Amino acid sequence: MRTLIIVLLLSAGILQAKNTGEQNYSPVTCGEELPNWFFEGGCIGISDPISDTTIAYQQAVQRALASYTFVNDTKFASVYEYYYLNTTRKDNDYNNQKSHWIAEFETTPKTLSYKVEKTYRTKYKETIVLLDVTIAEIADVTIATNGSFMYHYDSYDDATDYGEKQMMIVESNDTIRKMVWNSTIDNNKYLKRSYIDDAYLDLKKTMNSYNDFGEISEEMVFSKCEFGLWNSFIDTYFQALTMFESKNVIIENTTRQIINENDTSYGDKSQNIARLVMKTNLSCRVSNLSLKNNCLYANWEIIER
Repeated sequence: MRTLIIVLLLSAGILQAKNTGEQNYSPVTCGEELPNWFFEGGCIGISDPISDTTIAYQQAVQRALASYTFVNDTKFASVYEYYYLNTTRKDNDYNNQKSHWIAEFETTPKTLSYKVEKTYRTKYKETIVLLDVTIAEIADVTIATNGSFMYHYDSYDDATDYGEKQMMIVESNDTIRKMVWNSTIDNNKYLKRSYIDDAYLDLKKTMNSYNDFGEISEEMVFSKCEFGLWNSFIDTYFQALTMFESKNVIIENTTRQIINENDTSYGDKSQNIARLVMKTNLSCRVSNLSLKNNCLYANWEIIER
């Protein structure tokens, strides 16, 4: 299974041969008022901030089709590991915690017919589309999606190390053959890169502001709109997958605890190790979205098949 990415961006205007450069627009003081249909859980796609409206439209359509493929039999596999060590030495406690989560997903190629129901262009040069999609033998496009994500957390007393990688790839026989979306966070360093075929755009933190809409609930996951709407949308999808509790577990609860009392060198020590491996087929769809304090909230419905 390949790693994941979704990408898109490009155009003769905003993108150049290899590096498309940073976004060069000024922040707008008043917030963006998104249309109501954006929040209703339909098949939506969102472009990166692209000046060329044709490329932005194509990117948004293919991203909407990619999100539709999540609904039908997404193959999902993951490994989660947790390690905890506590040592008491001369009346001082030392704690070391490590956790790692690695996962991959893949959808089989699908032939899709679609109709664009709604379009909207934000002041931040993002194009949003709402599609009506059906699976058909004679179709407008064939599309497949795959990706992966990794999270790690390492804490030793007051020192912490955190990192994550998210990647999604969309391939089709349409105008844009391949889109890749790649996100890497290493402590406080960010790299957000979006590809359309051979061109790419490095996404930077923005001062974009989106007006509040809708209610939020405990079931929702959220992501700050610091790198645009699409980054927040796909980030909520990855979060929802990490929180899903599968029944198809291959290895579960291989946990042990060791306590050595009165060790002359290290004192008392306790250790816990846990490992969880799962492999399953899922159906994933977003039922509704909300905005609050410039964070995008999403309620993802995930069903195990």
